[in-house]
Amino acid sequence: MENLSNTITDIVIDNDNIVITYDNAVTETLPRAYETYKAMYDMWMVNEPVFISDKFKPTLNLLILINSDIKYVDKLNVFFVENNVENVKKFFIYMRGRKEYLAKEKLKWTSK
Repeated sequence: MENLSNTITDIVIDNDNIVITYDNAVTETLPRAYETYKAMYDMWMVNEPVFISDKFKPTLNLLILINSDIKYVDKLNVFFVENNVENVKKFFIYMRGRKEYLAKEKLKWTSK
């Protein structure tokens, strides 16, 4: 979630952590825990709520729901697992460019 100007080159997920490696050789370790998911929500969703053409809607909805019930952390942990690492990488890449993507998408939905 840091190093926004760098490209994600690798993601490794173990039982407790998501480890992101960037093209500048910096690694970032994110615990698979409420605090990480809350930070994702705060960083990416507070100012840009879920939009009709958003990708990863089920995961985005779970990020919203953790604010009302911590049981959704377990459901997010089902997404952020090693055997789903390709989708996790796509998720992080998408979320890092989501603001620009949504700006373009919203233009399609604006009445003329």
